[in-house]
Amino acid sequence: MDTDIEKYESIGYLLRNIKNGNDYHNTFNAILEKFESLIKKNSFLNGEVNCDLKSELYVAFIKCINKFSIDEKYYLELLKIFYNNINSSN
Repeated sequence: MDTDIEKYESIGYLLRNIKNGNDYHNTFNAILEKFESLIKKNSFLNGEVNCDLKSELYVAFIKCINKFSIDEKYYLELLKIFYNNINSSN
């Protein structure tokens, strides 16, 4: 299993690849794979999966990927914080 540092570095690598247009489809799927469990986990409303909420989370995820700027390391740090906060809520 990857350490947290390896996860962050691989996410950064994948985000740089997607922004550079390197194998967009496979790279996007690799990023989605890392966050899909978090999206699914946060799709529950009143104990059941809410399809509308799940769809909105996917849309928000895609927007975040598209807005990410490889020149701004600040956003990668925010992604790390987000990842830690979501995982610590388990």
